[in-house]
Amino acid sequence: MLMLVLTLVASAQLVEITTTAELAVYLRAGDSRLVRPSPSTTTAARQREAAVLELLPAVLQELVDTNATSVCDCDDAAEQSSHARAAETLHLLTTDSPSNRALIGASPDALAGLVSLVGESLSCNNTASSPSWRAAEEAAEALWILAFNSPSNHKALLELGAPEALAAPLLTPHAPPRCKMWAAAALQNLAASYCATADGRCSWEWVGDPGAQALEVRERLTIDAEAARRRIAAVPGLLHALVDLAAAPPPESGLLPSRALTSDRLAPGIAAWAAAGALKNLALSRNPRAALQGSAAPHALCALRASKCWLQSSKSQAALRYLDVDSCEAVLRRPKPPRISLSHVLHLRHFDTPGLVEL
Repeated sequence: MLMLVLTLVASAQLVEITTTAELAVYLRAGDSRLVRPSPSTTTAARQREAAVLELLPAVLQELVDTNATSVCDCDDAAEQSSHARAAETLHLLTTDSPSNRALIGASPDALAGLVSLVGESLSCNNTASSPSWRAAEEAAEALWILAFNSPSNHKALLELGAPEALAAPLLTPHAPPRCKMWAAAALQNLAASYCATADGRCSWEWVGDPGAQALEVRERLTIDAEAARRRIAAVPGLLHALVDLAAAPPPESGLLPSRALTSDRLAPGIAAWAAAGALKNLALSRNPRAALQGSAAPHALCALRASKCWLQSSKSQAALRYLDVDSCEAVLRRPKPPRISLSHVLHLRHFDTPGLVEL
């Protein structure tokens, strides 16, 4: 049990935090956005408080204690809730905080515990409201942040089997939309290469003569995710699942993910932006790009590009650029290609094969 008294300077109040759930509430500070690209001003300040960081070992211990010895107990709601609160606290601490990402990634068992929570949720085979799925959702969101622009975290997550664990909810029909969303978003960051720039992001451009063009990065790479992209794309059925997810945005009158709240975890279509983001980064590699170019991905992304949600429109527009799609009008006039087949997904496993993927 956590036990510490924190002083809120702004309100001159004393806040007693005795559980991880209370710490998560304190860090969230009323910010109920479903997708938080950056923390609120209050959350960002609390991430840096020495008293909060003193609680981190206890949070990590709670995560490890409930994952260290066996597969999760699907019938133990208290245990699953403990999983979820520990994972939630970690992603609240790490959003837009490179120092906290490094601190948590340096814990020997933290990343393993989070990967385990995502993978083990499938063994529970529960309904969308199951506590095990909620734990997986929080863990996947934490992995989304921890995978961003961290060479050590990126390497460790690949060694721990994060690509396969994160693919599992995307291949599970009854997985909740929020779990699919964060699993796809985490794969997006694992599939991204990072550069020696202020924010770690790279600039990619098409170079060469027409018919012989290639995508090249303009800055110096600090993380080359080529092997990660090919490994992710080689998971049987995953490319198809991502294309399907990108093709199922909220209805025109539905809830947009950029305006959604955490209580909207089951809203249909909230994961489309994350699927488009994963496709965007997978398209940086030649063989996955060839597979996606010949699939229904351009159709799905062209439709998503017209969304009023900035998450959906920006991710899909970047993905189309990496797929070398110049005209969505031309794409949408063509018949939609068939689903990506298992044969060419298996072909992707031959990483050194120079030829294009068979469709």
